[in-house]
Amino acid sequence: MDYGKLTASDGVTSATVSNSAITPTAVSFDRLFRRGNNDYSQGALQGLALIDLGNAANSRAFAFHQGQGMTEVGGSASFAPLVKVGSGDWRTGPHTIGNPSAEHFDDGQWDAAFGNGTVDPVEPTDPVEPTDPVAPTPATQSAAARFNGTNAYGEIASWQPTGKFRVIAYLSELDPAAGTRTILLSDSRSKEFIGLNHGSVQGQWNGQFPGIWNKFSFNTTRYLDLTVDFGKITASDGLVTHTTSNSAIDPTSVGYNWLMRRGGKDYSQAGVQALILMDLVNPANSRAYGFDNDQGLAEVGGASGVNSLKGVGSSDYSAGPHLVTNPDRSVFSDADWQAVFGSGDSTDPVDPIDPTDPTDPTDPTDPVEPTPPAIAAQAVRFDGVNNYGEIAPWQPKGKFRVVAWLAELDSDAGARSYLLSNSATSEFIGFTHKDVQVKYGSDFPGVWGKFDFAGQRYIDVTIDYGKLTASDGATTASASSSTIDPTAVAFDWLYRRNGSYSKGALQAISLIDYADPANSRTYAFDAEQGMVELGGNNGTVHNTSSSDYFQGDLTVSNPEPTHFGQAQWDALYPAGDGAEPTDPTDPTDPTDPTDPTDPTDPTDPVDPVDPPVTNPDADLLLPADAKAVQFSGNGAYLDLQTWQPGGEYRVVGWLDQLDSNADAKSYLVSGNGNYLAFSHHSVEAKFGGSVVRIDNRFAFDQTRYVEINVKSGVLTASDGQTTVSANNGAVSTSASFDASFRNGSSYSSGALQALALIDYSNDSNVRGYTFNASQGVIETKSNSTDASYLANVGSGDFLTISQNVVAPRPLLATQAEWDAQFEKVYGNGRPLLNTTNGNDQKKFAWEGHYWLRSYLTMAKTFNDDKYLDYAVELIDHMFNYTDEKRVARGELNLGSQPYNLAPKYYLNNPGKAAPGWRRPYNGWRIEVLSDGQILNGITRVADYIKSANKTQYTAKADQYLAEAARIIRSHDSSYSTTKNSAIQGSYFYVNYKNSDYGDSGLFSNPMPYNHDMTMGIAMIYVNKWLDGGEPVMAQRVREIQGFFKDHLRYNSDGTCSWDYAFNSSGDNKLEDVNHAHLDVGFMVTAYNEGYASDDSDLRCLTKTLTDKVFMAPGMLHYDVAGGGISARWDQIATGYDWSELAPWDARVTEINKHVLRQYGKVTWYRPYLAWAQVLHWQNK
Repeated sequence: MDYGKLTASDGVTSATVSNSAITPTAVSFDRLFRRGNNDYSQGALQGLALIDLGNAANSRAFAFHQGQGMTEVGGSASFAPLVKVGSGDWRTGPHTIGNPSAEHFDDGQWDAAFGNGTVDPVEPTDPVEPTDPVAPTPATQSAAARFNGTNAYGEIASWQPTGKFRVIAYLSELDPAAGTRTILLSDSRSKEFIGLNHGSVQGQWNGQFPGIWNKFSFNTTRYLDLTVDFGKITASDGLVTHTTSNSAIDPTSVGYNWLMRRGGKDYSQAGVQALILMDLVNPANSRAYGFDNDQGLAEVGGASGVNSLKGVGSSDYSAGPHLVTNPDRSVFSDADWQAVFGSGDSTDPVDPIDPTDPTDPTDPTDPVEPTPPAIAAQAVRFDGVNNYGEIAPWQPKGKFRVVAWLAELDSDAGARSYLLSNSATSEFIGFTHKDVQVKYGSDFPGVWGKFDFAGQRYIDVTIDYGKLTASDGATTASASSSTIDPTAVAFDWLYRRNGSYSKGALQAISLIDYADPANSRTYAFDAEQGMVELGGNNGTVHNTSSSDYFQGDLTVSNPEPTHFGQAQWDALYPAGDGAEPTDPTDPTDPTDPTDPTDPTDPTDPVDPVDPPVTNPDADLLLPADAKAVQFSGNGAYLDLQTWQPGGEYRVVGWLDQLDSNADAKSYLVSGNGNYLAFSHHSVEAKFGGSVVRIDNRFAFDQTRYVEINVKSGVLTASDGQTTVSANNGAVSTSASFDASFRNGSSYSSGALQALALIDYSNDSNVRGYTFNASQGVIETKSNSTDASYLANVGSGDFLTISQNVVAPRPLLATQAEWDAQFEKVYGNGRPLLNTTNGNDQKKFAWEGHYWLRSYLTMAKTFNDDKYLDYAVELIDHMFNYTDEKRVARGELNLGSQPYNLAPKYYLNNPGKAAPGWRRPYNGWRIEVLSDGQILNGITRVADYIKSANKTQYTAKADQYLAEAARIIRSHDSSYSTTKNSAIQGSYFYVNYKNSDYGDSGLFSNPMPYNHDMTMGIAMIYVNKWLDGGEPVMAQRVREIQGFFKDHLRYNSDGTCSWDYAFNSSGDNKLEDVNHAHLDVGFMVTAYNEGYASDDSDLRCLTKTLTDKVFMAPGMLHYDVAGGGISARWDQIATGYDWSELAPWDARVTEINKHVLRQYGKVTWYRPYLAWAQVLHWQNK
């Protein structure tokens, strides 16, 4: 905990969140495993250290001892602090707890408290008084069989799980080679398998090879407990438990019939005492096997069919080290169990015994994921200046894989390293500390924020048609893009792309062509030979010397023995004194921490007492009278007037409660037999008789946010934190929904806060639903007729809403993600720099403004001047293409294209170029709005340069302000304080019918408020920074502000409303939310720059946004009074200018997260600013 910052780690992964409320000195702590009067926690604690980094004398640490109670390091021991902890609540702890800080705790006192140096912890057996385990007698101890790795294996009647299943293995020995894979189970037909080595576990499903790497001690415990569920595997060695997720995992897709063998040549060397196969869906389908010198492979109950062992002789049997316990007496009877495994007290595995006479393993075949049998010799360092690697062009012939062992990474966590590139086309495979990205054609697909390449120092990338899969050895994630074609690119450069060189050090790299193994290559590095390839196809490392080579410490294992002969591999990567890198003991804060995108469910998920919320003390996003409506699961539902989307659509729900049954199906919407449904962790949809599922990927029970998107062939679902897609031809946008929390005669149980039906193809077909006790359903849609109703819902079913749902993760949640998206789209040239016709297509005003604001927001948020470089580059370009400059260069002929509307001077002097930028409208116009919009962005940049004392840009800022002042003055004749007595001051439309200056040269109506106000912002900053100020401009700012406030309507509920423009005839219309962003931007800027004596107007505007403009669960109304629904492209309007009301209400940023989640896809320019604003206010 630090001021404004929380950093957490599980010892492997670190992540950070910022919040201004965090104050480490504000709280004193005095309880463990309890909060308040009734909130108690379940768990077991072995040690606790409280470290005051500001005062070492204030640090404390506590150990626990059954005979002494709670023991403080350097202090006393007592049972008194332990409330209701009895003698049966003690365990032998699994950890050896070292002193985390010698500056805070004396080593001797630490060891005395924690008992270090006495005995190593054994596998816990939960005795009250732990004693050394006594070796079981042979009479009750089952035998183990040894498989020789050459020709020995077991065969069972094919076991086909019907759903989620569990495999428990008691092993007597593993292959002595730590990285050699042991095939526990396989399918003789498909070669799909479940296997393990000393530290890892792996399986194969549907052509993918998910696994959990280097987390276990199977060689010590000789025990595996593996659970396989849809999309997830969970494994334990009896000491630790880890989980990984992969959509390919399908527990029903494989039938297993071989033990210790895979395919024709892959036999495993290991000893097995027991193998238990438990079908958790159909327990009658479960089996358990032991080994006996007389019977061979003995099945508990003996009901499945013929089982046999091949190549196992009588000398291969020995007494097993474990007492094999019955995992479920309702599945296996005690009598049948004891007949195979003997009797005796059930205890956890005892201390392992040494393996008997291990033999050298045969050459391993077909390992799919990397294993670590050997250590490479040398690594080469690339300096990021001019050295790089070059190889003969490698052209994959189909699906391929690149594996690299990274001795060092660039110290800049966000810097992209080019692992491979094409010297001719600039296409590449690259990575940062957390991301992977490739370039194919004009697309830049990638996986963001998922990896720890700096910690693992390993990268594994597989490219298939339409799909990129990457791994750091611990986490695997994929991205899809139709542009990915593994045969489209040949690679010939390492650590270089075009003129950009990468920093880092490489120990080995393997290029694996699955379509043609003969085309695979692998490279090592040597100070004398340079870049050495296994088959002699050596590469070149340019501009390096012997000092750039150093001894590598990574284990370089053979990723594909069918592609690379093991003997050759061992010769190329000789054993050394290095060691496989381990996870850091003291994790450091990541440079760009991101929320995990794919959280996995714990092995036995339980509902937390306090589900995570963005800010549990923040005001609710829903109106004060809003209620959640509870559906009983017995006849209650929301009846929807039939809704038929016209194309891609999305349904979003804010949940208040979920069905208490975690697996129960809740129907979000349904109709005509089709539906979109969810449970606590899964999503299911039905399309015309076909069911599409995404299993065990979500935490709806914690976020209470559900989002399901449907487009042809793709179903995408999210809990706001994890987003997963399923590609299936059955997914169709043809739908007709008429109910929520009901499907035919099936009703769902739960409570709903809000519901949205979003048709991305038809703005008028968007609907939103909230609820209150007096009105029931509050339905918002273009057709205001309320036709939906609640059925069988009573007054007692309206629940008080106590907390917000968890705000969904931003689409661009970090600076790195914003940069990556920008690079993906604009990597070959920043926007508008190729626009050479000024504002003739309105791009400078209506694109350039938002780009300048985007660059400025990112520069301010992250204090990164690269964005200022982008802004200066664009401003210079825009000033280079004013009408004046274009006329001077002969690029624009005002004789043939005269202004049809402009300040009076330019109408009276045809051919004279204005200093600003024209725009098309019934000919060509020079107007306050276009010039103001461009200068608004430019002067904001200048203000930041001078306020932040960015001295390298000061001359530019002064130049911009002077030029802005000249353009502003060119509109002076259009401004009046006397044209209409109801108006303090405003720009007016120019009367093009006469040549008069003054009021007679102006039409009666003033320009709309937003025209005045965008130019007003430019005047604020010009007056602020030009020497001596601009008193006339300052006065006009006050007059424009006064004009707006005079006609601002203050409502009794604390909100306010106003019109788009003042019309002297009284024919006014309400301001829409999109145009209003300019009004709000001016009012915020004027207040910040001292033009307002109080913030009452800002509070009024803020409440208008939160109470009238926002429409739960993720949309905006059309006007500032809360009427209608904004069009699709206007839905992100609160992402800029409105967002700057966040200091008056933190909900502003939360609202924008919700709305931008639905409409802020980064496919055009304005969402870049909106997401930059979210990043800015999150960081604030």
